[in-house]
Amino acid sequence: MKLLDNQDADNLRKIFERLDESVNIVIFRDSREDDVHSVQDLMQDVSDLSSKIHLTCYDSNHDYNYAKKLGIDMYPAIAILDKLNKDTGIRFYGAPLGQQIHPFITSILEVSGVKDSIPRQVEKRLKRNTKRIKIDVYVDLKCTHSPVAVMAAQRLALESDLISAEMIDCHVFPKLAKIKNITGTPTVVVNNTKKYLGAQNFSQLLSAIYNAKSL
Repeated sequence: MKLLDNQDADNLRKIFERLDESVNIVIFRDSREDDVHSVQDLMQDVSDLSSKIHLTCYDSNHDYNYAKKLGIDMYPAIAILDKLNKDTGIRFYGAPLGQQIHPFITSILEVSGVKDSIPRQVEKRLKRNTKRIKIDVYVDLKCTHSPVAVMAAQRLALESDLISAEMIDCHVFPKLAKIKNITGTPTVVVNNTKKYLGAQNFSQLLSAIYNAKSL
């Protein structure tokens, strides 16, 4: 079932004409979960819009080892890989619809090579980081502030092999959101401990990274 209407599809097709390198989208699904079909249908719609977007679907049971290699342990999950299938550290847990479609499209563009330069000071601070960092951004698909936090985290992940960035839809993973005591969105959790409410920019995320303990 198509999740993108004709107008949205036409708009995205024009955006994807800007893609430089190919991008690989990987889905890990659990056929027993209700949200698996919406995620797969959306990714199929997106990959049909450009010959430079390649989609591969994996089953969480049959392809457990590959999921483990990518650090994926909940489903549905979307991983964005580059043209050589190198992991970028960018993840979406749940279908990136609503306000989260923008970070998703941005991630595809940036992984393909279409991106602005990051501030030099941000680049310098990133290079000084020696810790492995996981940035989880808990979102509501209707929240207009969440995309800022998601895109900032994604860009840091793209710039550093030590950083991963995960968008987590609270409505798809309500038990996890309850365990993490998520009371508003966006909420940024760094290395499963440090928690920050609100849209965090590059500077705020970097400060959170330096205050976090290593994984």
